[in-house]
Amino acid sequence: MLRTREALAVLDIPRHHAKVLPSHGWRPPDEDWIKINTDAGVSLENRKSGAGGVARNPSGFIGAWSKPHPGVTNPLIAEALALRDGVIFAKLRGFTRVLVETDCKEVVDFWDSPNTPVHLCAKHACTLEVTSCWMNSPPSFVSRLTGAG
Repeated sequence: MLRTREALAVLDIPRHHAKVLPSHGWRPPDEDWIKINTDAGVSLENRKSGAGGVARNPSGFIGAWSKPHPGVTNPLIAEALALRDGVIFAKLRGFTRVLVETDCKEVVDFWDSPNTPVHLCAKHACTLEVTSCWMNSPPSFVSRLTGAG
């Protein structure tokens, strides 16, 4: 709580404009499930970010990782990469019942919003045999939604 108040002071956010929510703490996953918590940090000085995570079952610790992402200095991209790294960690170990948690609301909101151009591209990829890329104008299935063209 003290660290959060210090961060708010550094950001020069008046106390009445910021609300610190109480922590609900970590809870173990249900039986036969793995819970993976991911997070990211950015070092502008070193021009890189780092992703990390911890995997646990109801009995406790299974594994952890830390991974550098050179050249990635956007916090949202770093958080998304951390989440991806968590999914890869689970897949490589054959985990099939996995709950992945992140503290990044923006990543969660992206994940929960299926009517976006990004989701349309991902859905379109399921119909492809090879990678497709559009650089100067969006594909027709996206431009119909966004009005771009």
